[in-house]
Amino acid sequence: MERKYLLLELRRCLNCELLFRYPKDTDSDNDCFYQSDYDQGAVTAMPNPEEIALLRKTNFSGSPMDFSERIIPILSSLLPSGKVLDYGSSWGYGVYQLIRSGYDAVGWEISRPRAEFGRRMLDVPVESDWSAIEQRAPFDCIVSSHVLEHLPSPKIAFEAFSDLLGPGGWVLILVPNGGGKNARELGVRWGPMIGEKHCSALTPSFFAKNLVTFGFESLRFASRFDREVVSLLPWDGDPRRLEGDELLVAARRR
Repeated sequence: MERKYLLLELRRCLNCELLFRYPKDTDSDNDCFYQSDYDQGAVTAMPNPEEIALLRKTNFSGSPMDFSERIIPILSSLLPSGKVLDYGSSWGYGVYQLIRSGYDAVGWEISRPRAEFGRRMLDVPVESDWSAIEQRAPFDCIVSSHVLEHLPSPKIAFEAFSDLLGPGGWVLILVPNGGGKNARELGVRWGPMIGEKHCSALTPSFFAKNLVTFGFESLRFASRFDREVVSLLPWDGDPRRLEGDELLVAARRR
């Protein structure tokens, strides 16, 4: 156990190996926070019309919302086309890029104001009503970029992914790497570890142990994105092979 800001503790579940923040949020607390209080800079701030026009013109290239460096190249290697859900899509910038890349994409976003902004300003489908997402299933792939660390329990997402994907469908997850070099050496002094916004610190070993129980296989990981071709590696239990601050997880539904 480690302590942060006197009030927050980093704990580990002995059963599933999840590193989590204590005290934990309830589902209702989490929902209220993301309706009005959550602020994560450019990825949550809603741009003005002039900024939107420039982002659309450049397809978000070079911005903090750019999917072209990490997500879309790996997605296209696994699934050249198909139905894609952006789980935790904010105001739809990822959905916009996925559609531009030829995918039949839709977003789900807990924040109703951000979902409405995406529909209005980007003219893309972003839903806050979960039943609307269920009606669109099954999906060929679910993308979730820096979302799971904000959930009271990542198993909420695992259950959703398992239910919404068709057989052979893929999930791509991007999170801060709770098992990376900085996380291991600095612990709670590493900014993304835990805090008001981050309920958990997610590691390769946690994903490897738990995704299989929700019907996933062929797990692959990456934590280096400074190369032209990102290498997806199987998990062999050695965290030194995944040293970066970000972790990408790919897994296929059985």
